[in-house]
Amino acid sequence: QALQVNLPRRGVQQIGAAKRDPSGGFWPSSWRQPDVRGGFATWSQGTGPDGEGEVHVYNLIRGVDRVLRRGHPQGSFFVSGPTAIWSESVTRGAATTMLAADARTGNSATPPPALARLRGIGPTFAAVLSTEVFYRTFSNRRAVASFVGLTPTPYSSGTSSREQGISKADNAWARHNAVELAWLWLRHQPASGLTRWFHARVGDAKGRVRRIAIVALARKLIVALWRFVDTGLVPDGAIVKD
Repeated sequence: QALQVNLPRRGVQQIGAAKRDPSGGFWPSSWRQPDVRGGFATWSQGTGPDGEGEVHVYNLIRGVDRVLRRGHPQGSFFVSGPTAIWSESVTRGAATTMLAADARTGNSATPPPALARLRGIGPTFAAVLSTEVFYRTFSNRRAVASFVGLTPTPYSSGTSSREQGISKADNAWARHNAVELAWLWLRHQPASGLTRWFHARVGDAKGRVRRIAIVALARKLIVALWRFVDTGLVPDGAIVKD
């Protein structure tokens, strides 16, 4: 149960491995592709019962693994350059908080603007999207929507073509939460550009039209939130909590 990355000109390199439990098996780990940026890789892994785990940062140039945190962390990823960020609960099921550390020194850092700063996004949604989606590095907005399974799937037959729905690929849990969050966004961010777009498209329509439109809104919203996490760009017209 090794954790590996594929580096340009250096090939596949092992940077970590699962920890064994007293029975000789492995502690459960939410293995994901590590977030690799700026010569560092970060990930979290299980090290004990009840969700105990560690946050690691690996210096790919020096070949040095550093444990940033021991506790109950969820997936970690990079934002704002060398800052690693992750959500954590004191115990399984407890309220989550966002923590951060400098990948170069291991010192604690102030988390950058988090999703929970936006009105309508609570700590649970923020933690789910942070650990299920935004731990990855995406090259463009289509890659974000595709990972969550919100990319339109075209259908073509003869001279006709249309969309036959969304791809429903990859992360079903994150996709479900993105759609739920879209409904909350309409309620709590009524003046935002995304909400105005939704109402202009749907009008007074009900049923299927509204369900299709909310998926389209979820796709636009997940891209906007990705930009907010990655660059700090607040979605058009959105209200930020004090």
